Amino acid sequence: MAEENVLTDWFVPAVNALALGSVYRPRRLPRPGYIRVTQDQPVTYDTIVARTQARYRVHLLDLRRLLGLSDVRAIRKALKVKPRDRVEKGALLAEVRRGLFRRRVYSPVRGRVLRLDGQGVLILLTRVEWFDLWAGFNGVVSDLFEPWGVTIATEGLYVEGVWGNGRIAAGDLRVLARQPRDLLQEENLDVEIRGQVLVTGWCNQPDLLPRLTDLGVQGLVLGTMDATCVSAAQSVPYPVLSLDGFGDAGLNPRALALLRERTGTVTVLAEPWDRTLATRPALLMDTPPSGQPVPAAPAEALRPGLTVRLLRAPYQGETGTVLSLQPYWNRLPNGIQAFGVDVRLRSGEHVFFPLANLEIVRESE
Repeated sequence: MAEENVLTDWFVPAVNALALGSVYRPRRLPRPGYIRVTQDQPVTYDTIVARTQARYRVHLLDLRRLLGLSDVRAIRKALKVKPRDRVEKGALLAEVRRGLFRRRVYSPVRGRVLRLDGQGVLILLTRVEWFDLWAGFNGVVSDLFEPWGVTIATEGLYVEGVWGNGRIAAGDLRVLARQPRDLLQEENLDVEIRGQVLVTGWCNQPDLLPRLTDLGVQGLVLGTMDATCVSAAQSVPYPVLSLDGFGDAGLNPRALALLRERTGTVTVLAEPWDRTLATRPALLMDTPPSGQPVPAAPAEALRPGLTVRLLRAPYQGETGTVLSLQPYWNRLPNGIQAFGVDVRLRSGEHVFFPLANLEIVRESE
C-alpha cells in the first residue's frame, strides 16, 4: 500500500484513443477578438466561431506639410473627418483658409480614419486581414470565454497524436495500412484518393506529400514520419498528423485497430500540441452511440492496470500494461536514476520504464 501512495499522486500525461469519447475541446484565438456563435449552438467543423484582426495596412498623410500648419491643434480644427469615419477615395479630409486661398487635402485611398497622431500625421486604415477560427469538428458550443474563444463539445471516435502541421480539414476515411509499419508509397497514389483522409504506418519520402496535393487529398494521418518530411509537411495545404511522432515505428496497434474497419467522414485537427490548453493534434469521427462515452482528459494518476505507451527506443510506440509502481529511485542502464513502473508489453516481455518516458493511453471499448 505504501508503494501505491507514493506514485498514485503522480499525474502522467495521457493520450486519448477512444472508440467513443466525450470531448470538450477549447478553440482559442491568437489574440482577443469577436465571438461569432452563441451558447449551445450546433456547429460543423468549418463554422467560424470567432475572428480577430491578423494584419492591417495603413496610409499616412502628413497634414502639417500638406496644410502648411505647424500647430497640431490648428490641424485638428481643419479636419473634416473624425476617427472611425469611412472615407472614399477623393473624399475631403481637411481644409484650411490661407489668405484668399484654401488648402484642401483629399483622401488618396478608400478606408477608415484611424486617428491623428501628435505629429500631425493622419492615419487611414486601408485594409484589414482577418483570422477566422473554425470550430474544427462537428459539435455544440458548450462554453464561451470572451474575447478569446469557445469550447466545443462532441462525442465520437477520438484519437490524439503528437505532431501536426497546423491545418484542419475533413474527408472520407481511407486506411491504407494493413500492418503497423506499412509505408506510404507511390503505388498508393491514384485518382480514387481525391477527397479522402489517408491513414498509413509511416512516411520517409518528402516528395510524395506535394503529390497528394495534386491528387486532392484532404488529409494524411501517419503513425510516425521521418524527420526529413517535416518541411514538406509544413508546406502542403492539407493537414498532416503524426500520431506517435518521428521515426519508423509506424502506427501503434491500438490506433490501427480503432481505424481499420471504420468508414465515414473524419476530421483531422493537425494543430500544434498546445500544452497551455492541454490540447493535442487529433482526429475525430462522429459515431453512433454504442455505450457510455469516456471523457477525454489530458492527464491521469498512474496506477497498476492502466495501459501506457512507451516513448523512447528501443520500445518507442509500444504499448503495455502497468504491473506495479516503483516508489524508489531505480538505476537505468545509462546510469541515470529515475522513478518508474514495471510494464508488461503486448509481446509478453516485462520491462522497467521511467515515468518521464511514458504516457497513459486512455481507451474505451
